[in-house]
Amino acid sequence: MQEIILEILTDITRQKREARAEPAAPILREVSQELHRRALQALQDLETAGKIVSGNTINDKYFKINV
Repeated sequence: MQEIILEILTDITRQKREARAEPAAPILREVSQELHRRALQALQDLETAGKIVSGNTINDKYFKINV
C-alpha cells in the first residue's frame, strides 16, 4: 500500500508541475480521490476476471470473492 501511495504522490506532483499549478505538493483530497479511482478500477478488473462478484445493497455495493 505504501508503494501505491508513493506512486500516487509522484504522479500528482508531476501532473501539477506540468500544469504549473501551485502548490505542486499533493493535498490529501487529491490523494484520496486518486486512491479511490484506482481501487474502483482494481475492483472492476477483478470482477471482469471472474475473481469477485459485486452487487447492490439498499445503500451501497457489496463484493464477494468467488471460491
